[in-house]
Amino acid sequence: MIEVRILVDSVDYDSVAELLVPMVAENLEAKGGLMGKLVGSKKEFAANTARKVLGKMSQDKKNELVVDLINKKRNLLKSKIGEAMANKGIKAKICSISAKKY
Repeated sequence: MIEVRILVDSVDYDSVAELLVPMVAENLEAKGGLMGKLVGSKKEFAANTARKVLGKMSQDKKNELVVDLINKKRNLLKSKIGEAMANKGIKAKICSISAKKY
């Protein structure tokens, strides 16, 4: 087994929002309920709101948000990274993914 550490700095949170908001909107829409219907019908509004909220947050809070998201979605990330590796012909098993703020 090997451990690979990647430290990330200077994250462009606008691009993160562009990537994540549609996924969150689809997830909420699929679950139904009031939030799902609201976000599903107003995706651009939800994206703009997310960008505004992120714009008002400190860099430290944005980093905490991403760390929490990575740790909560670690199984999904392991699966997606494993799929991407397999698509490139790399056979390996991702055992663990975690994030922490420095």
